[in-house]
Amino acid sequence: MSNDEIEEKLLGPVEMIIKGAESPLFSKFSNNKGIPDIELMASQIVKLGTSNSIGSIIGVNDQAFEVATIQNWVKRGIIESPDGKKYPPQQVARILMTNDLKVLFELKEAKEIIDYGESISNFTLVELYEYHLSLFSEIEKLTPSLNVLYGRALEIIRAKRDPSEDDIKVSTFVTFLTISKWASFTRELILKWIESPSIDGV
Repeated sequence: MSNDEIEEKLLGPVEMIIKGAESPLFSKFSNNKGIPDIELMASQIVKLGTSNSIGSIIGVNDQAFEVATIQNWVKRGIIESPDGKKYPPQQVARILMTNDLKVLFELKEAKEIIDYGESISNFTLVELYEYHLSLFSEIEKLTPSLNVLYGRALEIIRAKRDPSEDDIKVSTFVTFLTISKWASFTRELILKWIESPSIDGV
């Protein structure tokens, strides 16, 4: 296969997973509706969380987030039991934050992080959650996108060996391996910060 033919088949990791994905990917989060100023049933929270989740964009169903999940978190003391069957906005925000954090953190750790976030200012959890989603929609402007990292991985590989069809798959693997390491680093950094935060917040 010629170099030109290989280049024609090049796909970044995002496109390889989501055929015909529109860019920028994360800007889709700027369309979220936030948390309504009313009490919500657990089923409504699941629906809201699903619409704001990464899974809904990359075509993955979050089987771990359903009404039974929220009920389990209440039983385990991660979420306060609601008065009746509906959760006020503050609890909704806590549930959605927990859902965002549970991939990298144990539930107890997620609770500690959210408790800490709530304790350091007079901002409500609803505000913090909505600021978080707004910032997430800006992430491609602040950091290299997956496809930029993928392109750099491809350059590194091809600087060391002749181009081949395998480079595409290997570049994707290296990209995901690298961001997984970054996620692990971030996890440890967050846990260290809530244990002994500095005055300037860094």
